[in-house]
Amino acid sequence: MIPIKQTVINIQPATHVRSTKGDSWLFAVSDEYLEEYDQKQALKHPQAKPGRNLNRKRQLEKYNGYKQELLYLAVKHKFVMPQGYFALWFYVPHPPSWRKKKIAEMLYKPHQSTPDWDNFIKAMFDALMPRRNRSKGQTGADDRLIHCGAIFKVWVLPDEACIKVVEYDQNDFMEAFKHGNPFYKGQADGHG
Repeated sequence: MIPIKQTVINIQPATHVRSTKGDSWLFAVSDEYLEEYDQKQALKHPQAKPGRNLNRKRQLEKYNGYKQELLYLAVKHKFVMPQGYFALWFYVPHPPSWRKKKIAEMLYKPHQSTPDWDNFIKAMFDALMPRRNRSKGQTGADDRLIHCGAIFKVWVLPDEACIKVVEYDQNDFMEAFKHGNPFYKGQADGHG
């Protein structure tokens, strides 16, 4: 397949962080309040993780910052997420704890450990195609419109971390996946 467009977004891929309406209170109070609250909770429940609420707030702040930066970079480069016929490449930096031998073994090889590829996608789509609430009059494209694509995650050096979106011609892309597709011409009569 020959790409018709390639977009490189120079940001380290991050994963989706699930949030609920119940998390909103974390942003309505100060960090100092959360520290005190967490200390009180630790006294009541010694088995609970210390600093749980403050850590949760920081996790959500980091995730929201990632989404804002990703959206900023996409707008800056006039990038619009395609609805199909693309490959997403998540270039994930190796952990700093890896020794030189392991880096040499794993560099540019498939990333086959956590985080899962779908969590990278969720974070990207949350940033670039947030779910719209039509009943509230919100407009725009969201990730429900995406119907096909190929996803890859690969180990790279820290300074090579990025997200690459490679777009293809519809016919060229579908040709690569024609086997097993009942809608592909010639497949139904056994000539696929």
